[in-house]
Amino acid sequence: RHQQTHTLHCMLVRALHGLRSTLPWPRLSAAGLSARPSVRPLARLCRQETLAMSQSVESGPAVHYSAALTSIDASQYEAQLATKVAWLETLFQDLEHPPFAIHRSEPENFRMRTEFDVWHSGDSLEFQMFEKDPKTGERRPVRVDQFPVASKLCNSLMTALLRELPLCQELRSKLFQVNLHTTLSGQAMVTLLYHRKLGDAWQEAAQKLRVCLGDLASPIHIIGRSRGQKICLDADEVEETLTVEGQTLRYVQVEANFSQPNAGISVQMLAWARRAAQGSGARDLLELYCGNGNFTAALAPRFRRVVATEAWTRTPFSSSMNSTMSSTSAAILRRSMPIWWLSRIPST
Repeated sequence: RHQQTHTLHCMLVRALHGLRSTLPWPRLSAAGLSARPSVRPLARLCRQETLAMSQSVESGPAVHYSAALTSIDASQYEAQLATKVAWLETLFQDLEHPPFAIHRSEPENFRMRTEFDVWHSGDSLEFQMFEKDPKTGERRPVRVDQFPVASKLCNSLMTALLRELPLCQELRSKLFQVNLHTTLSGQAMVTLLYHRKLGDAWQEAAQKLRVCLGDLASPIHIIGRSRGQKICLDADEVEETLTVEGQTLRYVQVEANFSQPNAGISVQMLAWARRAAQGSGARDLLELYCGNGNFTAALAPRFRRVVATEAWTRTPFSSSMNSTMSSTSAAILRRSMPIWWLSRIPST
């Protein structure tokens, strides 16, 4: 079955090369077949999906612009927020509850992390995302040159990468995805994902790219990924700084691990949680799945002792550093927690 699927894939590639000069849309290329939202081994592509891909290629343009993804009318934010609040109030109308606390986000440039597929066209490339086609209900790719939802630093990195990556064959060859991770502290990570193995030549090219991007973020980390391979030029984590009720909290955010994408809302969440925990100095807190310690570092000063657990292998190390950098001595970090731990935590 794998051989049949591989044969169909090769036939599609050859057909696309033949059709490229006759199709009405200029950005269609064989490399676009690899521009998918996630990595899946070729053996897992079923025959029906491969045929569906060929039908979609023959039916219309591969990439287009969409105002829904590439532009924001900030003046509509308050109206949209009011609609959401009214919807929530309707859901809870039969229940007694305290007034809702509404926390407003920045209407644009609020998201600190983004992921883009890469579409190749000859020696050039484009970033793309996906949206639902209102007519067919199917996902369709959208060209994204600027992404107003993302932070200003993300957009600056997008512009620089779209300029620099096409200039280097080693960096653009079989590149299918770019992940950007930025912080309010001005640090950033750029992760380049490939359908090939990476070697010394890639590391040398990536080092030059980091120098080109050095004026945008300090520090900036370049990470290369392919199946079963990960190369970090120096580090795969950044330090974020949040100010919550006058206290400075520093967080280590590891590449490919979860962190709150909306940093502004994260600050408001932490402030709300701290206010809710006032008067708990004689009590203990058990936090399950603490992640990178986002709430742990903020809440630990409010409690006598905190036991925070996380199942993900890499995360507790960053959580421990978060607690240390935030001058928090009340937190105890555990990678996993046996059931008997529950009975040993005082019920105060």
